[in-house]
Amino acid sequence: MDTEAACRLVKLTDEFMETQTGKGLEEMEKLLLQGMLEDLSYQEIRDRFHIGQNVDYLKRCVSYQLRKRLTQTFKDAGHLRPKANNLRKKELSRYLLQIFSPENIPNVERNSQEFALTWEPPPGKSPPPDPICYQNLPTPSHRVFFGYEEQLRYLLDLLSPHNSVYRISVEGIGGVGKTTLVLEAAYRCLNTHQFEAIVFTSAQPYRLAGDRILPRLKRERTLGDIFRKICRVLERPDILEADFDGQFEQIQESLADRRVLLIVDNLETLEDLEHVCSFLYELPASVKVVVTSREHAPLDFTLHLESLSQADAKRLILQQATEKNIHLHPENCELLYQKTGGIPGAIVYTIGQLGAGYFLADVLARLDTGNRDDLTRFCFESSVAPLREQPPHRLLMAAAIFSKPALFEAICYVASVADRESFAKLLQLSLVKKKPPGAIRDAAPDPGVCPGGSESPSPIRGKIPVSLG
Repeated sequence: MDTEAACRLVKLTDEFMETQTGKGLEEMEKLLLQGMLEDLSYQEIRDRFHIGQNVDYLKRCVSYQLRKRLTQTFKDAGHLRPKANNLRKKELSRYLLQIFSPENIPNVERNSQEFALTWEPPPGKSPPPDPICYQNLPTPSHRVFFGYEEQLRYLLDLLSPHNSVYRISVEGIGGVGKTTLVLEAAYRCLNTHQFEAIVFTSAQPYRLAGDRILPRLKRERTLGDIFRKICRVLERPDILEADFDGQFEQIQESLADRRVLLIVDNLETLEDLEHVCSFLYELPASVKVVVTSREHAPLDFTLHLESLSQADAKRLILQQATEKNIHLHPENCELLYQKTGGIPGAIVYTIGQLGAGYFLADVLARLDTGNRDDLTRFCFESSVAPLREQPPHRLLMAAAIFSKPALFEAICYVASVADRESFAKLLQLSLVKKKPPGAIRDAAPDPGVCPGGSESPSPIRGKIPVSLG
């Protein structure tokens, strides 16, 4: 847009804001709006109009507050839908030209008092559409979400604008439902127009699809892959023409201009994990990050998923069986719960096999063995394989011997390992868990509680077989 047209739109916007809110645009806001309408960068706006504030202040404070104020005023006047996202920098010219078009305002040269009287959309005319939410979310893998409702509510609260947590890690063993939970939250945010862009990246090498495990044809393995995904979702392929440093700076600028949810699935399998984590910490405050990981991730907040409760697991078993037209007796549901340990991925996979024609006895027998079937590899191999021939692996194998929660000292004795750091590694991978001190089972002292109230590990056993190498 040329300078004359931009100045005219700035004048109309100033008059409109004065009429609607009693407060017109401030001088810096007028200059910034003119520069944005002329498609100048923030640096070019600063240099051209000799603005004293730095570029970061213009972008994150003045521009954001101006666009937020304009959006709210246009909503109040009926020219944007109530749930519309904040107008983006590149959308301003299109929306202002549409709102201040002759059919909306018969005489745009009227003074402020007359301007207010003519500021009603023509009868039957729809307001401009909501700003587009750029997103690349995969198709949901479920029709009904249940089982982690409390965790979902908590995650949605963390993602809300009023919450000051910006980097969230959803952690747990493979198949426990980390990705499903995050995608459910993302779709709910999409439906409520909470973000202006949602970028999904995944380093997961496989995906669970019914009764089989399929390889992912394309996954993001490096920080460069994540950069490319962000640029494609935001429709900014031009950024990829720059070198790495240039891409980083331009991506920072593009993300700072809008509210964005960035999802990094399977964080632990990225090839340059430290660089990715550094990038996540250097993102602007307009970006919320959610990662899924089987290992502990060094982020602001951790949401840990355990297996489903018995009631929720049986609900999932019955729901999956109904979808596949399988009739299960209550005792079979109980058996499936016991053998899968309430892990959603194991339940979906097992019911999928029944739907594919396998007999229940054969499916349950496979869950009882230590064979390296697809399910075992999907849930555990990427976590267990790097530990082989090391003290953490010996501790894990020793823990698997015990049929009930065991004392830490007993596991170390069997494994011939006295290394707390090795045990910490198993905890970080969610391969074992600590039982709370003072827990009581069947009104008798719990063998998993050490004398003196110290914590003891409880291996994840009897749920999905751990490969014994």
